[in-house]
Amino acid sequence: NDVKIVVALDKKLQFIDLARGICHTGHVSYEQFGTSSRYLEGAILMYLRRKKRVAPNKPLEGREEYENQLEQNEEGFEGAYVKDPVPGRYDWVFDLDLTSMYPNIIISLNISPETKVGKVENWNAEEFVRGNLPNVYLSGQSYPSKDFQQLLIENNFSIASNGAMYKQSEKGEEGTIPSILIKWFNERKEMRKLAKKYADEKDWEQYEFYDQRQKIQKILLNSIYGCLGLPVFRFYDKDNAEAVTLSGVSIIQTANKAINQYYKNVLGEQDTQGKDFVIYVDTDSCFASALPIIKKTMPDIDLNDEKQMTDAILKVTAEA
Repeated sequence: NDVKIVVALDKKLQFIDLARGICHTGHVSYEQFGTSSRYLEGAILMYLRRKKRVAPNKPLEGREEYENQLEQNEEGFEGAYVKDPVPGRYDWVFDLDLTSMYPNIIISLNISPETKVGKVENWNAEEFVRGNLPNVYLSGQSYPSKDFQQLLIENNFSIASNGAMYKQSEKGEEGTIPSILIKWFNERKEMRKLAKKYADEKDWEQYEFYDQRQKIQKILLNSIYGCLGLPVFRFYDKDNAEAVTLSGVSIIQTANKAINQYYKNVLGEQDTQGKDFVIYVDTDSCFASALPIIKKTMPDIDLNDEKQMTDAILKVTAEA
């Protein structure tokens, strides 16, 4: 019975095929499908080879001791933002989710080992924008804020929330990590399009093939950020990993403020004083109840009619 259940599960979920596809993409043995750093490293090395580029070597002598030492001395870094839920019972809750937030941060800032140019020691983006950061400290030197801003503009640098700075490039000349993410994004988009095409044609064999391929691309896209903070990964850089997470924290906290401001604008100061309308925040998602907005702006909606409420919530989220 256990064997029959396992076979039935794999027939439904196609997990073995998924694992095999990941290993083929990363050019690793099947036993390593659960080690994301191995198959990602293999995929990136093949990608660089095809572009006639060479990646840095790992130490050849004493590699095992080197990797063990790295694992033992691994330094932690700040991760995602999770907001404690506001206690209570809520109806008609919606979730605003940022699509592929971490991969998009890497692409937007051009985060890659070879594109990093330095790190500001006392960086605080909000204070910098407000003019409350008179001096910026970079590589032991102090720069007045206006001079530093000019430095960013003249050299086409981006800066992450942890102060790490990256050289921006023209389209098609992105860093290694962003460029392979763009490639995988485009491939996944094409495969999803083909999966939909065959689903509409009721060609389920072709649909399952392309749906499985897009799942592989999704796993690759969502795995790469975590490996940036793994010392045994060939392209490890703690600053790069923290640049992704802390930039994500800044983005989702800003989204949290923006949603509360939206509620304040719609409901008015009196009805929002001291209230937090964002019930919960987790990494790349904000949760809130649409009920206060619907009651205020759509008084004729039947709150017990699921179809009306669904349409109303979609309207609220589009405006938010």
